[in-house]
Amino acid sequence: MIVVTGASGRTGRRVTEVLLAKGERVRVVGRDAKKLARLAGLGAEPCVGALEDVSFLTAAFAGAAGAYLVLPEDLSQTDLCAHQERVSDCYSAAIANAQVRFAVNLSSIGAQHAKGTGPLVGLHNQEHKLDRVAGLNVLHLRAAYFMENLFMSMVPLRATGTLTGGMLGDAPMPWIATKDIGAYAATRLAASDFSGSTIQELHGQRDISMNEAASIVGQGDRQARCYLRKSAEFGASRHAPDDGLASENR
Repeated sequence: MIVVTGASGRTGRRVTEVLLAKGERVRVVGRDAKKLARLAGLGAEPCVGALEDVSFLTAAFAGAAGAYLVLPEDLSQTDLCAHQERVSDCYSAAIANAQVRFAVNLSSIGAQHAKGTGPLVGLHNQEHKLDRVAGLNVLHLRAAYFMENLFMSMVPLRATGTLTGGMLGDAPMPWIATKDIGAYAATRLAASDFSGSTIQELHGQRDISMNEAASIVGQGDRQARCYLRKSAEFGASRHAPDDGLASENR
């Protein structure tokens, strides 16, 4: 049995689909049964509850050989960082209680830093909490910038012809599609081929600048597009929400 958290998010859905296709038994965790219904129809076992409930999570992880962990970026929270700390505390405690042996943890490039990176600090802290769980083999996937982040900018981009953000426009940076993250995570979970604490960065085929990203979007709808840099704000994540709990516009 493999447990997938964030199962209604982009990476979690893909992890579940790939694992089921490999013949694995999968339990999908979320707070909304309706959002888990499609995966249940594919053969996954739905498990509905709150990620801040360690008793629920312990039961959800019971009997599991492996788990895919997604730290939610729930933008409805008044204190996002505090919420992330509560969830990561519950993850680590429940994993220990259920004696799960393997976990793949969705993290991010930048999670190596303990401060100054906004919500990425929560990912940094989750990595370290999981590293301290006795007997757990954990693979931290430090993923690049999600390509799907562009979806959140499509309406203003099409209205104004401008893609805005806090990054330098001409600096190439790594991107990756969430389906590729999910497929990689599922493959490693099914193989259980890692030990101790391991870090793997995940990049796409090549680095792309924000200027080039705006140009590519423009080619798609045959209109000129440009990128405009705004003041960098660490309050915004490098990733679109991928937890199935916050915005569905990922």
